Amino acid sequence: MPGSEDFDRRTWPTLGVRIRGVVLAASVLVCAGAANAGPPGRLEGSWTTSTLTPYARPRAFTTLIVPDAAAAEYERQRRGKPPEGVADEVGGEETDWWETDVPLARVRGRVRSSWIVAPLDGRVPFTGEALSANRARQARTKSDFSGPEVRPDGERCLASAAPPLQSVGANDGFQIVQTPSAVVILLERVSGPRIVRLDHPVHVPETIRTRDGDSIGWWEGSTLVVDTRNFADLSVPAAPGEDRSRMRVIERFTRTGPHELHYAFFLSNSGRYAAPVQGEMVFGPSAGRTFEVACHEGNYALSNILAGARAVERGAARLK
Repeated sequence: MPGSEDFDRRTWPTLGVRIRGVVLAASVLVCAGAANAGPPGRLEGSWTTSTLTPYARPRAFTTLIVPDAAAAEYERQRRGKPPEGVADEVGGEETDWWETDVPLARVRGRVRSSWIVAPLDGRVPFTGEALSANRARQARTKSDFSGPEVRPDGERCLASAAPPLQSVGANDGFQIVQTPSAVVILLERVSGPRIVRLDHPVHVPETIRTRDGDSIGWWEGSTLVVDTRNFADLSVPAAPGEDRSRMRVIERFTRTGPHELHYAFFLSNSGRYAAPVQGEMVFGPSAGRTFEVACHEGNYALSNILAGARAVERGAARLK
């Protein structure tokens, strides 16, 4: 609806633009009214994505922009509770530590209900096949203990630094380090950094695929543009609607002030999404250092889960 949202759709990317020898999914995704952020290199530092505003719009809101009074009430209701959608049958919802005493995010001074700005409903436009695959994966999590490969990434300590950046409600700090040939993004909640190559503006061959994809970047004035593709298909077993091999992400990082980093992304994956997903958020400086997340230290969960499943199988075999 014209005038109901706080962004300019005319600045969003279109397909088929060729820049520097690579076909970009986005030519520009401009922050309307963003200040000149100065020369390249000012992205370095420790930042945080911590916010009560989720990636996808919660059912409590119907518009991107939230009135201040409604935002204050939502913040009051969510205080002390885990992020929406978090469910843990063994008590993690009550015992895990969550960053819940944070406000909804403000972009250009206005409260945002979601990072996603397109589609306009603020939700991920999964295809029918993807929704079926999601439900099948959730059911498999409760019933399939045949081996580690079919267990969720969280149980296997395989959290990914793949784009787009998101807030998950805990360990939302990240660090950016820049060298003449690369920009490195280290997320606090994962073990490995994402390396964005600046000195080689061509992707590796499509046959080379990784969990985090292949990221190349360049400067457009004071904005770092990052193009990531060549994602590995991680679906186990392979299923229509779970394929990430066609995923493509364009990100734009712009320092818009001494204490603000503007982030925008354009995500397409015809294997999972019926339409591209576009979004933006602003990050603030982290109050502390970015620490290592040593997920596997003292982690007996996966071995115990599989050992328990084998014990159940042995018991069932004895009853036959």
